[in-house]
Amino acid sequence: MSIASLTLERTRQNVIARTATAYVGLVLAQKNIMVIKKALETATANLKMIQSRYDNGFVVKSDLLRAKVRIADLEQQQLSVKSRFKIGEAMLNAAMGSGDARSLSPVTPLTIGSDISGTIDNWIHTALSKRPEMQNLHLAEDIARKEIKKSRALHYPDVNLVGNYEINSEDFSDSADNYTLGAVVRINIFSGNRITEETNVAVSMLGRVQQMKKSMELNIQVQAREAFLKAKSARERIQVAQIALDQAEESLRIVKNRYNNGLLTIVGLLDAEVARQQAHTNYYKALHDYKVARIELSLASGTINADFQ
Repeated sequence: MSIASLTLERTRQNVIARTATAYVGLVLAQKNIMVIKKALETATANLKMIQSRYDNGFVVKSDLLRAKVRIADLEQQQLSVKSRFKIGEAMLNAAMGSGDARSLSPVTPLTIGSDISGTIDNWIHTALSKRPEMQNLHLAEDIARKEIKKSRALHYPDVNLVGNYEINSEDFSDSADNYTLGAVVRINIFSGNRITEETNVAVSMLGRVQQMKKSMELNIQVQAREAFLKAKSARERIQVAQIALDQAEESLRIVKNRYNNGLLTIVGLLDAEVARQQAHTNYYKALHDYKVARIELSLASGTINADFQ
């Protein structure tokens, strides 16, 4: 591949990564809307329960007011997450090169997906061999070496063979042939250091390319290592978030029963509601972070393509 085509390939990879990241962000915004909707349903159901208990004289009015405040807060949060979804739509449209503010409805589920396979050394090796920037510098190094050979070749003698064939006749009826063969040798005796200077420039260019190559290798190693560790950490956080979510669901069920039996205050019930909502939010955020980390790892390793999932 040429340097131009490799540069174009890296640009293509960046576009894919930006689009995939924007898409996952939109899916997360969609999930946040769902979380708030579910929280509102729970809060509304609890408000009906509290209203019934208040009407029967089992709770004070402050409990009823706290429940209404909770619903008002959730309604504000709902407006906020819907706004973030619209922003996510705009970001994805921009990533896809669409200037229109089209409405989008992501259908890909936000699931944990497959684990990262291979060791960190495997990913670093892949990055060093696959990244278009690295391949570009390999080509640039080859070109610089050829330029050195070309400039040094000017010091060597230049030998050219020449030949000439003549037909001596006015009407081509009676002709005589004349052949001339020879060789021309050019030897550079003195060029005013011009050729030497060209060689020095070519050698200097090779040195710069090699330094850039070394620096690029270090940067790619760091990027691949960081992306790999982030992906592994993000996947572990999903498991922790799932456990916390299960515990929050069970806690709300227990607290709701105890409040209904007059064993807890409204504060405990509202705290349990908030905890479950936050657990859902954290779980989907962990899934989002893992997806993004996988995108970053694929980009850092130079393996991302249009079939990335």
